[in-house]
Amino acid sequence: MLSKFSLEIEPEAFDDIQNAIDYYNSKMPGLGKRFYNTIDKHFGFLQ
Repeated sequence: MLSKFSLEIEPEAFDDIQNAIDYYNSKMPGLGKRFYNTIDKHFGFLQ
């Protein structure tokens, strides 16, 4: 069985993620949300 990790996100990483969300939304509405949902899913998998 796999053990879960404790995941700590630095404040700067949140800024980078928000910048990426804004960028993707500027290219196509809703794309930033898809990006965020993918990241959130993978963070959840790691925790």
